[in-house]
Amino acid sequence: MFIKNISILSLFVYLTLSLSLSSLAHAQSTNGSVNSQRLERAINSLLEDDVDAALEIVSDPMSPKIDKVTILSLLAEYLENKEADDTVFNVHMKIVSIVLMDKNKTDFGSDLSFSVCNSFDYVASKYHQTQELTTAMKVYTLLIGRCAQYTDPSIRAIVARAFLNRGTAFYSDEKTKLFAQLDFVNLITEYEYDNDELTRERVAKGYFNLAKTYLEEGLFEMALETIDKGIEKFKYAPEISIKQQVSMLNYSKGVVFESLNDSDNAISAYWGLVTEYNDSDNEIIQEQVAKSKFNVANLLVKDAQRDKAIVLFQGVFERYKDSKNPALKQISTDARTRLKPNK
Repeated sequence: MFIKNISILSLFVYLTLSLSLSSLAHAQSTNGSVNSQRLERAINSLLEDDVDAALEIVSDPMSPKIDKVTILSLLAEYLENKEADDTVFNVHMKIVSIVLMDKNKTDFGSDLSFSVCNSFDYVASKYHQTQELTTAMKVYTLLIGRCAQYTDPSIRAIVARAFLNRGTAFYSDEKTKLFAQLDFVNLITEYEYDNDELTRERVAKGYFNLAKTYLEEGLFEMALETIDKGIEKFKYAPEISIKQQVSMLNYSKGVVFESLNDSDNAISAYWGLVTEYNDSDNEIIQEQVAKSKFNVANLLVKDAQRDKAIVLFQGVFERYKDSKNPALKQISTDARTRLKPNK
């Protein structure tokens, strides 16, 4: 049994499940469940906190797969509100198992298809979080193969994340880094014109991660081209999560120019970032601002302009010395060190 001793549903969870019942019952009726009354009784049992009765339909080998997935999807939603993580994983894993063993390739319809794709995503993400990367990549691959066909924006957002996360996992292994680049390229190519906010954020991350792989491999021209395309695509984006990625792309541009020993363009890139984002109160963006100022100061030292560099180092130290953000605190400490003679 998936769970024992579940307390009475909160009003919020009850209303959530009630709305889900209406949506999923419609999906179930249009996709040919052979016993809609039994399914409705099972859902009502779940709403009444009788989980054992609700799960009888899941354990019955004669129950249609669409009914099993309906109950399990509602149960997963219920448990997520209870923050019962281990049990939620087991429920999502059960959904994945049902789908993978479905030789008839059941059409779950739009509502349940989202639940199915979400279950694959949940399972893959958990394996990714626990560093079981081989298994995570396999589940991401199954997710992409199963769900890439759908046009629903919420499902496309899930698939976009699968490409992003699988690429990240691939890049952690020297042997599969090329596959990481392919995933980031596919993410950008397939989803760059989507308007869903989550998908846009993942495309922006795709640009950053692709540029990062090129930079680390010394492919500076390809890195610059990717950075410029990402900045051009998202420079006016209002979403803070995307602004973070744009600031990171701008910082990476300065790093690329530094790697090419092009101090003038490096300073230009760094200072363009500072000018654009200096007043931002977002910590991730402020990290890019602080690093950019610090790097400009270092370049000024190399260019025999230590007086100007000291002003920047002092500014970085003073601005971030009381920061609770460890990265910003470290940059402040490094700036203080550079203020010392012969440093």
